[in-house]
Amino acid sequence: MKLLSAGLSTILLVPLLATGASAGEPGDIVARLGSGVDPAAIAAASDTTVVEPVLASRNVWRFRSDHDAHKAADKIKKQEGVAYAEEDITGSIPEAGGRMSGWNDGEARAVPSTEDDFRTQPAVGLLDLAAAHEQTHGAGVRVAVLDTGVDPSAVPFVTLDGGWDLVDDDPDPNEVANGVDDDGDGTVDEAHGHGTHITAIVDLAAPDVTVMPFRVLDAEGMGSSFLAAEAIWMALEQGADVINISFGAGEKSKVLEQAVKDAEDQQVVIVAAAGNTGTDEKHYPAEFDEVIATAALATDGTVLAGFSSRGGWVDISAPGEHIIAPVPGGGWASWSGTSMAAPFISGQAALLLALAPDMEAEDVWKALEEDALKVEDGGEGLVQLVASIGWVHEHYLEG
Repeated sequence: MKLLSAGLSTILLVPLLATGASAGEPGDIVARLGSGVDPAAIAAASDTTVVEPVLASRNVWRFRSDHDAHKAADKIKKQEGVAYAEEDITGSIPEAGGRMSGWNDGEARAVPSTEDDFRTQPAVGLLDLAAAHEQTHGAGVRVAVLDTGVDPSAVPFVTLDGGWDLVDDDPDPNEVANGVDDDGDGTVDEAHGHGTHITAIVDLAAPDVTVMPFRVLDAEGMGSSFLAAEAIWMALEQGADVINISFGAGEKSKVLEQAVKDAEDQQVVIVAAAGNTGTDEKHYPAEFDEVIATAALATDGTVLAGFSSRGGWVDISAPGEHIIAPVPGGGWASWSGTSMAAPFISGQAALLLALAPDMEAEDVWKALEEDALKVEDGGEGLVQLVASIGWVHEHYLEG
């Protein structure tokens, strides 16, 4: 979470590359309309059709162009009463540079593990979870996990409630693998189990939380900015206290930024994976000021993992290399990535909120950075959870 500085004297406006469909190709456009603006009139003027579902309560609508999404977006932008219009960042076209995708470093590797191995792996010691759990388990806190869904049978120890499947638009956010290489990259369903793995990590950090699973990515690990924004708004309506986003894109999305700002306004903590480029390239939504951008630490916790995105825009770091957690089918897998680091931070935030439910999102961040161990290019570094709990006691529970 970036705290804005009043000392900035210059703001640089950098043009963004177009995302979504390639020039001249069909695609979806997301637009925010002013009050009273008729979406049917906008569609007629731009040679598009309105796509369901829409978010009329947020004045956000989706339009589809069967011809040229670039030109259609430009036409919509020029219509009176349109706050913004942008192509929906989508993973349905693999070559699109701004695709939304899960931030994992390669495929999960099956490992012969048990629940005891899961609960005693090195990350648990690095975060000093045993000491933290003497004071808080995260009871009463609701964590929304936006991902590929969750297989309840693989995580029977997790309390699940609410959520939604936004890919299929139904109330069952289970993991779905279709056995087809939908993105044409030569690997079938490579992200299947990603959301289940992430959900288990949240519970590992905060075993008494309630997880709300929102399926916004398919089994290839791909989704869209519109679905991600819609999931954030649904999570707010369902009472989320923390939102975990272990995916992202290399381009800004206005609709996603709008949803993130709405979450901040409701004092909801948002944690996002920083990405796996191994460079300081920024990724969204992690880069947004309202989000805690999380890098991945190597196994020993002293340096960032080689694959982790890094730099001055990153906020904090957490274990993200060779993390063991359950996956669909009843097995266990070791997976590496900033995807795995983010849910550790989400779980730690939940532990703090359980102690002081009225704590504001900015104060959760202040508590997390208390006495954190600096890691080069990893933001504030490794959270010292006992010190964070001490900060909460000092500022909220004592006097």
